[in-house]
Amino acid sequence: MSSQKDKIREQLSAYLDGELTEAQAERVVRAAAQDPELAAELAALRRVSEMVGSLPREAAPAGMAEARKLLDGVAWCEDAYDTMV
Repeated sequence: MSSQKDKIREQLSAYLDGELTEAQAERVVRAAAQDPELAAELAALRRVSEMVGSLPREAAPAGMAEARKLLDGVAWCEDAYDTMV
């Protein structure tokens, strides 16, 4: 497997999410057009993305945002402590 193919493979999800530059996206499209294996992987990822996107969205439980803030604070404190020791 070529390293170029590996680089393209690593960008497939980012391509589907619209996170690539225009030049990067063009390389992914071109590579998928020339390589049936990459095209199949891209198609499979697209199907998964569509299935996940079709799932109903549920609201987070009450208090989830506050719990997240507290956990972020704990992580920050642990990181700060680690840098001091």
